[in-house]
Formats: sequence, structure tokens, C-alpha cells
Amino acid sequence: MRVNDFSALCELRLRSLKVLNIRDVKKVIESEIATLNDVLTIINGYDVVKCLYDYIKLDERLSVNTIYAELCKCWINELLSIVGNASADLIKFVKTYLTKYAIYTLVDSIKYLQVGGFEKPRSVFKCLNELLNTDDVSDVIEVLRNCKEFNNSILTEVLYSYINHKLDGIDLGRLEMEFNDHYWNNLISDCSKLVDSIKLRHVLLTLRDFHIFDTSFKRKLLRGEDTDELLRKYDYSIYRFVVSNLNINLYDYVSNVFKYILTTSSLKYSPLSYDVLLHYLLIKDWEAITMSYIIYSFTNNLGQTYVKNSIKALVDVYGSSR
Repeated sequence: MRVNDFSALCELRLRSLKVLNIRDVKKVIESEIATLNDVLTIINGYDVVKCLYDYIKLDERLSVNTIYAELCKCWINELLSIVGNASADLIKFVKTYLTKYAIYTLVDSIKYLQVGGFEKPRSVFKCLNELLNTDDVSDVIEVLRNCKEFNNSILTEVLYSYINHKLDGIDLGRLEMEFNDHYWNNLISDCSKLVDSIKLRHVLLTLRDFHIFDTSFKRKLLRGEDTDELLRKYDYSIYRFVVSNLNINLYDYVSNVFKYILTTSSLKYSPLSYDVLLHYLLIKDWEAITMSYIIYSFTNNLGQTYVKNSIKALVDVYGSSR
């Protein structure tokens, strides 16, 4: 392993100690909290608190997506600074991983341009704000070329097959599927160059399979279709308990909790290797998702009861997985 990679991984392992975990959030849920300040007092020692103060106006009513995007901006900027002097292979892996956030924004932006909506998509990457000023695929490709924080070639390679299309004529479901297929193929290929790893490839394959399952499962839930066959195929038996009486509005959150449990437990105790990098990426994303729900509840005056009820599923998932 190169010296600069070793240094970056050591820094990320230390940073991991200051990332919220499930037990921390469980403590918040079970505490007597009346205001957002009560929550921030409990978690004061964690890096995410500084991000909140630096990136978010806590006295404004904000959407979950806005809060999530701002929290991700914070930790991604810090991550890119930490790995800035690392090997080309490590940096490429990081930027390929981060491309998933660009996929979310790109799909949401095209959907917004096609059908409209109350809330404009919020991007983790500033360069993608220009997507809402595009009319056709060639415009989108031009915007993506100016983005350096992620692996823009993953997206442009797919979009070239749509080069003569207007955005309002694109089958968004098909495009999203092509983006994701290309994304996972590239990510798993890039990980093969990080040879000093133990469970990196295995966990990435697990994440890919869970993504396929998760997408199909949610689609069936929304359509009111039977999910038993899908659950048998992927053997995520814990999911039967978790989603049996689940409100569809909580599904995205619970699926992220499940993904967090499914993957980070196998990476957390790996010796210092590239496993540390993936572990950090996963726990920071989960932290941002969880804090977004909590902050949204308080900044929109939904209060303590809503916080506890809306993320109670977290405790249920955690308890069912031990």
C-alpha cells in the first residue's frame, strides 16, 4: 500500500470514531428531548454537529432533501480534502462511489423538467445546479463535463446513446436503470485495483444485490403487489419483520438502516485496509440520512413525538438484527 493511501486511511479510521452510529441515535430517541438544541447537546462531540452549524440555517423550515444535500456537501468536501494526495486508484474509487449522488440529482432534475413539482431538486454537487437550465441530452452532457468531484464519464457514456433526444421524451425509468448498471459495473471494477482489502469486493457485491432487491421491493410495495417471492429469492429474512406493517413513507429510511446494518458490521473490525474507506463512506451517508430526518422534524415544528415515532423503525431494525 502506498504511503499516502496509508495516511488517508488512518485519518478516515480516526474520523470514523466521530461519526454517529445506531446506538447514539437510539440514545437520542430514548432521551427527554424537547428541542433541536437538546439533540445537538447529546451528540455535541460528533463532526456532523459542526457541519450543521456551518452548512444549515437551523432557524429555517427546510425539506429533508435540502438538509441531506447540505450535510453530504460537508462530509464529501472533507473527504476529498483527506484523499487529495492519495493514489490515483483510491481517488478514482472515491469519485466513482460519489457518482451515485449525481445519479440521484440527474434523475430528479430530468423528472422535474418533465413533470414539474413543488420542490426543485437539491444537489450535493454545485456544478449540477445548471441541470435545470437544460433542454436536451447534449446540454446535460455539457454540464456533466464541468464536474470534477465525481466520475462524470459513467453518466456521459450512458447519455451518448440518447444524444439526439430532448429531455421530455426520455424514458426516465430505463435511463435510471442504465445509469445504475453502469455505476455498479464501474465501482466493482475500480475496487479490484485496491488490492490491500479484505471484504471490499464482497461488500460491494452485497450492496449491488441489495440495490436490485430494494428497487424491486419498493416498486412492488407502491403497486400493492405480493413481495414473498422476492424476499425468498434474496433471503433477506429480517426484512419480513421490518416491513410487515411499514408505512410506505418510511420505507426509504428503513431500507437505508437495513443496508447500513447489512454492510458496516462486516467492515467495522477489518484491519487497516481499503475496507476502512468503504466503511467511512457508508457510515457518513447513513449519518446524513438520519440527521436529516431529525433536523427536519424540529425545523418544521413537528417536535419530539414526531421524531421518536418517525424513526422508531430504526430501533426496530437494529433490535431485529442483533
